[in-house]
Amino acid sequence: MSVTISGSSPTFSSGYQGGTIISGTTVTCTTQTTIDFTSIPSWAKRVTFMISGVSLNSTTYYYVQLGTAGGIQSSGYTQAGGYCGPGSGPGYTGTTAFTRYNDTANITQSGTFVLALLDASTNTWCLSGNAATSQNYQSFMSGTVSLSGTLTTLRMTTATGTGQFNAGKINILYE
Repeated sequence: MSVTISGSSPTFSSGYQGGTIISGTTVTCTTQTTIDFTSIPSWAKRVTFMISGVSLNSTTYYYVQLGTAGGIQSSGYTQAGGYCGPGSGPGYTGTTAFTRYNDTANITQSGTFVLALLDASTNTWCLSGNAATSQNYQSFMSGTVSLSGTLTTLRMTTATGTGQFNAGKINILYE
């Protein structure tokens, strides 16, 4: 594909087909320990997940993990994050998941996170995003992971596997 930019309107040729953004089904958080969005199509190059008013009933961290037809990947993540707001905010890293900081039960978080396919030959995905909390903090994270196959699943879970999502909504868009 070639792109020619003249003035303010780009001209596309040779294969550009436009994009379609497809929404998943919104999940209302009640007592789940894991929320999976499955059947992400093999042609997806970007997956956006959104959280609105999401909270946990404990102080465990949120995990975002990616999966293939072979299952959920729980290693190989290179990620860092942190938060800022009233008082000081710690940094944190993750290798078993993209990790979201959560130091207080029942605080809500709302925001958007984007996964983008960097390299289809190695199934390498990059993540970037942030969220605001009900305690007036801004939380952020970014990182990469190379999957063993094509992305099919996005999982939200907790670090302990026992904390429960108890409020809010989560959904994805893929394109």
